[in-house]
Amino acid sequence: SFRPGNEADSFLLLGDGSRPSLAEVKSSQNLFGGVELLTLSACDTATGGKGGDGMLHTRPFKLYVFDADGTLRRSTVPGQPCPNLPGDWELIPGVRERLAEIEWGPEGASFGVATNQGGVGLGYLTLGMARRLLDEMVVQAFGLKPPPGSVEICPHAPHSGCACRKPHPEMLLRLMRRFRATPGETLFVGDMERDEEAARRAG
Repeated sequence: SFRPGNEADSFLLLGDGSRPSLAEVKSSQNLFGGVELLTLSACDTATGGKGGDGMLHTRPFKLYVFDADGTLRRSTVPGQPCPNLPGDWELIPGVRERLAEIEWGPEGASFGVATNQGGVGLGYLTLGMARRLLDEMVVQAFGLKPPPGSVEICPHAPHSGCACRKPHPEMLLRLMRRFRATPGETLFVGDMERDEEAARRAG
């Protein structure tokens, strides 16, 4: 059953990413100025704040799949879209904090990564280095080692005609099979049109 939290810990997540607390909502006279229709909803796992373990419980999905570059991390090398070496990347600001709001593990949600790493096929880095950099990204972002089989990589060069490179859905489908999640139980987070298309094709 729903357990309301206090007004400081409970919040609304708005479309622009802001998160006013319920205390701020109650005290504001013009928070929704100009809005003709406001619809609010809550999933049945919501607790209205932090639970006894200090974790903010929001788990509407069984499996979260993330793109890597431009979604969880970014290159620190000018003109280079993807990292090729340690030190070539950093987490996108705010990623670690947002991921910490979700309960991961046996009692929570599962996560995976589905990423095109065309630099491998082009000879900029080895597949082993690509995996190392992605594993390090997962540890920094989630505070956990990646579970076995949770990082899906397409190592093929762009326009190689492979069946796994996004927008093909194969990496997403493999992760859903691995974690026994249906499309309706899965959320894919990416930053490119090919990510959106891969999600659409995966269901």
